[in-house]
Amino acid sequence: MDRVVGTSGRIAFASAMRNLLADVYPGHDQAELVRRVFEVLGLPIEGDGPEPSEEYLRKWDQRDAFLITYGDSISQAGKNGIESLGEFHQKWLKDWLTGVHILPFHPFTSDDGFSVSDFTVLRPELGTWDDVYALSKNATVMADLVANHISASHPWYQQFLVGEKPGVDYIKTASPDDDLSDVVRPRSHALLNDVVTKDGEKHVWCTFSYDQVDLDYGNPDV
Repeated sequence: MDRVVGTSGRIAFASAMRNLLADVYPGHDQAELVRRVFEVLGLPIEGDGPEPSEEYLRKWDQRDAFLITYGDSISQAGKNGIESLGEFHQKWLKDWLTGVHILPFHPFTSDDGFSVSDFTVLRPELGTWDDVYALSKNATVMADLVANHISASHPWYQQFLVGEKPGVDYIKTASPDDDLSDVVRPRSHALLNDVVTKDGEKHVWCTFSYDQVDLDYGNPDV
């Protein structure tokens, strides 16, 4: 792994990533996991490649202030939510707020956007990825990444129910006999949801609701 990262920045990133992955997945090939992370991020891992720009690498600090909002908080005729939000920021907020933090903007089935059914697109009324990119030209953009669970309508969970890959390997389950007394959560329903699948009864881990199914991060493919 020491030789396959082309530039100093990527070497440092790969080293840090490898150490983190070793803690989470001690029984796996760390070099292969790092390679897969680079592949997902679209970064070259062999030879010399272009370094990210200073603008891309810039992190926020104490001088930054963010507007936290849903993508449809601002509306105007003939324009989608993200486009309207960008124009509002430019006209009224740019001198005080350097960034915009957009709460979940994907298609969802419950919990005000936090039960995501498709991570690849935006809800049509909010716009497209091009609109998010346009917003990023004038403001630092943050977005909520709902990574710990998916909607029960998501294709992965539907695959889990019928025993199809990859979803059958992506959903967190447990046994009713497990000691779950240390799990603390602001919910009144039972943590495990008993569901019937092609492979028999499974006990699905649902931290927030039965429409929000936890992903199994014990599997590095997730």
